[in-house]
Amino acid sequence: MSWICLNCETENPNSMDYCEVCSSPRTVSHNDLIRHKYDSDKYNYVIQNQYRLLCNADSGDAMAQYLLGEWFYEQNQRDCFKEEAVAWFRKSATQGNPDAQYCLARCYENGYGVERDIDAAITWYERAAPTHKKANERLNIIKKRNRNNHWGCILVVLLIIAIITAYLTNAHHTAKSHSIQTERVSYQDYFEQ
Repeated sequence: MSWICLNCETENPNSMDYCEVCSSPRTVSHNDLIRHKYDSDKYNYVIQNQYRLLCNADSGDAMAQYLLGEWFYEQNQRDCFKEEAVAWFRKSATQGNPDAQYCLARCYENGYGVERDIDAAITWYERAAPTHKKANERLNIIKKRNRNNHWGCILVVLLIIAIITAYLTNAHHTAKSHSIQTERVSYQDYFEQ
């Protein structure tokens, strides 16, 4: 076991009573620091059952961060778990873990724990794609879908233009016909007087 110096945040062996860097007296153990840092309902089960994983993830281990993100992802009963999954995936993904990059991209693609953002999903899929087969497959599917959506949008715009043109043409003919009838009525009214 080890303990963390609160002054300089150096990890020290349990056998030492003073920090080897700043000579401060021992104040708190690493266990106590982790328990204090993650003291909330959503971390109670993690602390009880996945404590070593949490310690490794907290110390910056990218694989542990990814695995902790997976654990939260699988506990999808509450929104706070979704947000924690995304947070741990992001920590691991920024360190280059392709599995975490893929999972983070899926979260962005589906709006799981974050706002749905296809551009962010594409960015993370592109980072993972060189070494992650599923990321490459999803990236191709999204790009194909976006290309198809692009043409679909163009067709919708053309259809709207055609409808407006037809409406305006019909309105113009109706107005012209109405003005001719009005002139006839006025002409007939003139002679009847």
